[in-house]
Amino acid sequence: MNPMFHRFTIYIIVLFFVVGTSYAQNTELYDRYISELNDARTTKDFSRLANAYFNLALYEEEKNRNYERSFEYLSRSLEYYKVTSDTTGIYETKFHIARQLLKNNMYNDALDEFTELKKYFLESGDRKKLTEIELQLFKLYFEKLNVDNAKKSLDYIEQQLDVIEGTPLKSRFIMSQIRYNDLMQEYEIALQLANLCHEESQNAGSIEDVANCLALRGDIQLKLLNHTASITDYLQSLEFLELVPYNNERLKVYRNLASCYTAVDSIQLALLFTRKYAALQDSILNENRLIAVNNITYKYESREKNAEIKLLEREKAMAEESNAQQRRALIVLGLVLALLTIGIYYIVRFYSEKINTAKIIEEQTEKINLQKITELKDRIRINSMQSMIEGQELERERIAKDLHDSLGGLLSTIKLQIDNIRSKSNGKLDEKEVETTTHLLDAAVG
Repeated sequence: MNPMFHRFTIYIIVLFFVVGTSYAQNTELYDRYISELNDARTTKDFSRLANAYFNLALYEEEKNRNYERSFEYLSRSLEYYKVTSDTTGIYETKFHIARQLLKNNMYNDALDEFTELKKYFLESGDRKKLTEIELQLFKLYFEKLNVDNAKKSLDYIEQQLDVIEGTPLKSRFIMSQIRYNDLMQEYEIALQLANLCHEESQNAGSIEDVANCLALRGDIQLKLLNHTASITDYLQSLEFLELVPYNNERLKVYRNLASCYTAVDSIQLALLFTRKYAALQDSILNENRLIAVNNITYKYESREKNAEIKLLEREKAMAEESNAQQRRALIVLGLVLALLTIGIYYIVRFYSEKINTAKIIEEQTEKINLQKITELKDRIRINSMQSMIEGQELERERIAKDLHDSLGGLLSTIKLQIDNIRSKSNGKLDEKEVETTTHLLDAAVG
């Protein structure tokens, strides 16, 4: 028996075992994601809904290769991330949506999305994400045969990888370089890069990258007509590629293996891989038809889910409106309380000032009244003193008049009496007249 055929048989046995184990794990993972989605719907947790749809989208893309359903899940995830204002979730989801657009050959839409993403991650300074975006842009330019922009993307990625340490992106960058050099028909350089890619992917521990590097190296070896080396690389790559159902890369490997075995005159193996190629192609076509039927069923079943989502969104909108009304009511109540407090303050202040003013007026009035009383007392004293002075003046006038009228007459009489005595005197005094004069003097003295 051909050793290669024996080896291939062993690969098939191992493959069935690994695929069975992987299927059980994948089913368990899918059930867990569905359970998370249902719980999030029950609790109306929009953040968990966004994460659940995002995980289901990646599962559909990576495990089931159902890109249409994956895109639907991503769209729903994006809506819920927007509702919760999760910027990180929004741009991560947009990145995967852009990748889906690129896979579906919607180059212009994909380019617009990647341009927006690049602007955002340039502002945030996320070099790793910028490198991932540039790798996708390289694929876009490569598919459109835009060689100049493809080369610019490779140069940009190389600059970023010099800064980013320990990143698994290096293997994918080398794969992009291999494709570019293959396109430019620089096969020797591409082969060297394929060897480096195999080494880097093994160091990174990524089985998928190892398989892709081997498949690329097999392509270069085939173009260099190194059929034996090409067969070896292809068979090793199948160890991983056959774990993935309905893989287009595996379809290409089957076709190239058939060509290689034909070239080395191994017709039996060439026929085997031709049949495998045809069977896989039919399986992919059938799967695509099944996916289309499932999508119809899924869309039909999704109507109720969409209605539920809209109901949840309406309830959320109503809750937000209710919260807004409560906030407005609290604001109005706060303003009313503030105005009421200010009003009370000014009322208290007004009456306090009024009371103080009344007290001041009362004190001033009391002072004025006391001053008036004092002035009245002083006026009374003055009037009393004036009356007393007037009495004294009258008394003085009376005394003066009395002195003038009585004492003056009395003294005049005395003077006449003395003059009479003197005129009659002949050396003898009249005792009687002297005595009368003396009495008059005593009266005047009195």
